[in-house]
Amino acid sequence: MFKRGKIDPLPACSFRVTHLVFEDSKVSQYSKYCGFASEHSFVSENGDVPLSYLFVATQSAQLHLLTQPEVSLPLLGMVHVGVGFEQYAPILTRHAYEFELSVGEQLETDKGLEFELVGELYDGDELAASYRSRCLVRKAANQAKVESKRSEHAAPERQQIWVELASMTLTPKVARGYARVSGDYNPIHLHKLTALPFGFAAPIIHGMYSVARLMAAMEQPCRRASFSFVRPALLPCEVVIQKAGSEVQLVKRDGKVLVEGKIITEDKIVAGESLSNEGRASCRHERGTL
Repeated sequence: MFKRGKIDPLPACSFRVTHLVFEDSKVSQYSKYCGFASEHSFVSENGDVPLSYLFVATQSAQLHLLTQPEVSLPLLGMVHVGVGFEQYAPILTRHAYEFELSVGEQLETDKGLEFELVGELYDGDELAASYRSRCLVRKAANQAKVESKRSEHAAPERQQIWVELASMTLTPKVARGYARVSGDYNPIHLHKLTALPFGFAAPIIHGMYSVARLMAAMEQPCRRASFSFVRPALLPCEVVIQKAGSEVQLVKRDGKVLVEGKIITEDKIVAGESLSNEGRASCRHERGTL
């Protein structure tokens, strides 16, 4: 939490969990809290794991990689700007997988360093699912400027006819409940007093809770999805989930877009392109139950 360092590009390294099993009880708690176990539930009794849970369950691997001595980045103030998923086979509880987290593309901009963490879930030699998480570490001099631009960001004009799928009230209590089922206790989500030091007048909802709610609102399992976090949702607030074709968004009642994305749902899982492992140096191997 108190790690300090320079905003330098990450080294090419990876972290592998050699025996990963998703627990029924944890998956069930997450599914119920995030809406996957609703009337149109597609989480079956044989232990299917929601695709978004792959990211949540491997947060400890992400933290492990980012706290390696050779990684100089400070963690406080890091911003999650987007995430994308692909699924190639069912993900089941009580089944042993291997998981590898590695450093993906990186880009130095005027705002700071933007980088990807690539997570890959393997069933034997076969890639079962993957995600790409995009994060931004801001340059200190641009902190206020970036926040100002983000707060003034206007919702883009769209030609689609948006259909409302669900509405909900997001509160600090909801955020703390999600922290319990996800293990993400980032102080910016928990209370006004712990959010203030990071420049927020109120706690903000977890980006991955918004992603889970968007996925859960679909009537079929999500096979491919990508999301961008447009602006933080200060709590409490009233929000709406909308859909237009394959595009989805989480919007405040005043029309401001919080999260926008694209979701592909298919009855048949289509294999995607395998991700390259070239140039990755293994840092550590572990066993884990998530």
